[in-house]
Amino acid sequence: MGQCDCIASGNPNKPKQHGADPHAKNCAVYLREGANIHGIGPDEGGGPNPDYIPDTFTSPESTSIAGADYDANTRTLYVRFTNGKTYRGQDFPAEAWRDFVQASSKGSHFNRRIRPLYLMKPTA
Repeated sequence: MGQCDCIASGNPNKPKQHGADPHAKNCAVYLREGANIHGIGPDEGGGPNPDYIPDTFTSPESTSIAGADYDANTRTLYVRFTNGKTYRGQDFPAEAWRDFVQASSKGSHFNRRIRPLYLMKPTA
């Protein structure tokens, strides 16, 4: 299993071993390097699954994006901003979600690869 020293581990000086810990969805290392660093995903019993992409993330290191959720069934993206507003985009492809999850800068990726290509509407 991989280890991280992200803010969500509670103690940045003591790396946390994730395994199947749900904390991994909030782990910056996990999001940056993919599920296979922690060996979790749909194939939790069989070791790393390099194809696993989480359906939600938080981004504590971003100054603009607080987090996002993706519903693969409806192809709907929800992006939560640090100002408290949430925007929804429909017909959002899974490949674009994967790229967003793996982006090192969520705000830059949103501004360059999502905002210009997908209609994002504020939620009520």
